[in-house]
Amino acid sequence: MRLIIATLTVLAALSSVGAVGSFQQAGCPYLWEWASPACDNGDVYDGYWWRDTWVPGYPSVASWLRRGPAWFTGAAVRYAPGVMRATAAQNGLSLDGYLGGVALPNCGNQGLEVWLNPGTGWEGPYLAVDCARLGDLYGIVMTRGVAVEVGYDTAMQWGVIDRLEGVQVWLPEPVADLRTPDCTWEAVPYRDWWLHHLQYAPAWERRPLWSAEGGWRMR
Repeated sequence: MRLIIATLTVLAALSSVGAVGSFQQAGCPYLWEWASPACDNGDVYDGYWWRDTWVPGYPSVASWLRRGPAWFTGAAVRYAPGVMRATAAQNGLSLDGYLGGVALPNCGNQGLEVWLNPGTGWEGPYLAVDCARLGDLYGIVMTRGVAVEVGYDTAMQWGVIDRLEGVQVWLPEPVADLRTPDCTWEAVPYRDWWLHHLQYAPAWERRPLWSAEGGWRMR
């Protein structure tokens, strides 16, 4: 009972300075916008809702363009039929000589050769032809746990209807060949790696455009 009275007292005090009233006028029953989508103030740099996930801030462009670790793991999901090849063509990338295209969350990986291990051994090369939109990045990595998106044909060969957990992704580096059984490294969970390197943007930032000839360039 004392807790209820104390809470009502605090609410009354806040109401006197307009805090509660402003939320109520906006149709928000809470004092904190992370508690309900109805409380979103529309400023993504102050946090925003991604589906049913509260994102505490807008990822910075530097976080978006960071290259992933050389060897990581996470869930794989699939593109719709024909979308991966169409995306590659739109971005001026050719899938000739590759098993297919993939999309990796961070845009710093776009245009790189990729090898995948769905649990049955390494296969490739694939080509990273797409990446997540900046505003979707947090939800894709943190909420969905996605490390790679594969084309429809690849997913059907793997027998993936929705998602496949524990897929390993390798971005070739000169230090080791992870396709050999002699490698004793361990794959990094992409979700953990990404959260460790995540930085939030304090305000709007200029964003680069992709060019197949020169990679990411500022507008």
